[in-house]
Amino acid sequence: MILLFISGGFGALFRYAFSFWLFRFHLSKKIQGFVTVTINGIGSFALGLCDATLEAASIYLFLSVGFLGAFTTFSSFSYEALQLFFQKRYVQAVCYVLFTGLFCMMAYLCGYHCLMYGNRTI
Repeated sequence: MILLFISGGFGALFRYAFSFWLFRFHLSKKIQGFVTVTINGIGSFALGLCDATLEAASIYLFLSVGFLGAFTTFSSFSYEALQLFFQKRYVQAVCYVLFTGLFCMMAYLCGYHCLMYGNRTI
């Protein structure tokens, strides 16, 4: 439990640092949700890698539930999608929801298959 708590803390810190770094790009200021989609895509890819390689339950919990659970966030995605709806930017809101869902699922599959085909386990 303590390791899960610690890994979640590191995941949250990495998310904050990575978000801050991405905000420095002008693109993230022009496209609402760019940072959240990027972070959730990276987290989904990393989760796919974990699922394909990790057999030890303790390491899996540390990385996937703790670190990646805090690194990625559904609440930010939900907030940003609803803000687009509230701003009556309906097409952009629907595109954001669909793109995020498809992008994150594809990122997970890419991460999973990158290592699964090599049949490497940790």
